Amino acid sequence: MKNNLIINVLALAVFLIGTIEYIITGVIEMIAVELGVTTSEAGLLVTVFALAAAIVAPILIALTINVDRKKLLMVTLSVFIASNGLMFISPSYETALWIRIIQGVSGGIVTVVAMAVATRLVEKERRGRAIGIILMGLSSSLVLGVPIGTFFSEMFGWRVLFILIGLLSILPLLTSIKRFRQLKKKKQLPSGCSSPF
Repeated sequence: MKNNLIINVLALAVFLIGTIEYIITGVIEMIAVELGVTTSEAGLLVTVFALAAAIVAPILIALTINVDRKKLLMVTLSVFIASNGLMFISPSYETALWIRIIQGVSGGIVTVVAMAVATRLVEKERRGRAIGIILMGLSSSLVLGVPIGTFFSEMFGWRVLFILIGLLSILPLLTSIKRFRQLKKKKQLPSGCSSPF
């Protein structure tokens, strides 16, 4: 499959986003104790992420329909990375809620745009497979990301997990930027398309 590397890198980014979305369920009691809230209140950190990804992200994607998809992907992935740093230093529960909304919006946009970009980087008959690889990154976050993240959090604390995910997310960001530049120079675009982004 053409451009296999960049599609796998985008799947890694979606895997890390999915891990951040669901990891709260694995460390909810730890977070509740540290932030001084009940377990049900800490559970809202999952809810606001999901609502932001499901409601706000699609609206912003629609409003930015004329924006270069590659640039949108890189900007929102950068916002996601920064939000993990903010979560690491968040002083209160209320602040954490706002940060989780930012994570949900940026993560939701990255996930959707990554699938759109992936389909434009491969031959028509391989588009379903490209989407499958991206979605596999998301589903793998539940199967692998959450258990590993929970184990890691129990050893080093839940805040350290956010900074680690933020640092790991820099890898797909830099790799994507480099690969997109290479594709632009080589003009490796699908036939009939002026730009995949």
